[in-house]
Amino acid sequence: MDVVQLAQFHYGCSTARNKGTCANLLTVRRDELEAKVLDGLRDQLMHPELVTTFIDEFRREVNRQRPNKMDVGIEPRATWRRPNVRSAE
Repeated sequence: MDVVQLAQFHYGCSTARNKGTCANLLTVRRDELEAKVLDGLRDQLMHPELVTTFIDEFRREVNRQRPNKMDVGIEPRATWRRPNVRSAE
């Protein structure tokens, strides 16, 4: 299923809309979808320990894919500023 913008304020399955070969005729309003995505990012991905893990893994993967290049220029962890994230409490 490919979810695309079907109208100015709604998203849904493009196959159902354009080809009729998908039975999923449900749509979601853009404002509801954006709110859910932002809530998920804030509540699940912006915890400082997850951000640190992501940065470490990202750097490791980039360096693995570039074995003949210099190390990716990411500042040492001690100089990082933590994102200003409000608690979900």
